[in-house]
Amino acid sequence: AWPDAQTAAALEAAIRRERFWGAACEMARSLGSLRTEPAFAALSRLLKVKEPKLRRAVVESLTHFRRPETSRLIAPFARKDASILVEAEAVRGLGALGEPQDLPLIRAALEKVSYRDLIGAAGVAALAATRDPRHLELFRRYSRPPHSFVRRAQAIRALQDYAAISERVVADIAAAAEDPDERVTLVAVSSLGALEDERALPALEKARKHPNARVRVYAEEAIARVRTGLEPKKKP
Repeated sequence: AWPDAQTAAALEAAIRRERFWGAACEMARSLGSLRTEPAFAALSRLLKVKEPKLRRAVVESLTHFRRPETSRLIAPFARKDASILVEAEAVRGLGALGEPQDLPLIRAALEKVSYRDLIGAAGVAALAATRDPRHLELFRRYSRPPHSFVRRAQAIRALQDYAAISERVVADIAAAAEDPDERVTLVAVSSLGALEDERALPALEKARKHPNARVRVYAEEAIARVRTGLEPKKKP
């Protein structure tokens, strides 16, 4: 088959030669898409590269390999990296991998102070990836002020997955749709549309009268999505 050891070796060599980080990142993602043992070994070695944008792509690509070894490889980067973007990517990766022993590390990320709260928001995303109902109250709290926009946005998106198990979720997101920060409003309106739940319609109808034209457009699209979702499915 074509994704063999030679392919992985050729990609690794090309990544090390490439001077433009963008091209190197694309090749790293190609390595991740191979999902073979040689590709895993190559990505493991590439974790030592100096370019932070490439290192981030390597961490991201490794998360395609859902195994305990991957968690052990990227956990040190989730603890600390010279680049907060790499650190945040590693935290999100641990959430996607879902190894129970990494939960304390993810929770620690929630408490870190970082530029634009990127690491804290990554911690929220990592917890959301676990789909654990025990985190619902935490997401509800993070969806409100005084938390940063990026943390609130991530928490609002996370709440979507809990609408089926908690009646309060729609009301929580609807409240966010009336937030003074229009960035939060846009995220909330989009999330209400994604729920495809008729309980979201009153909040969306209100958002359709918002003074911001972009919010109104988002609300129109969300209403259309909810109503389409409510239509009975045609039998083939």
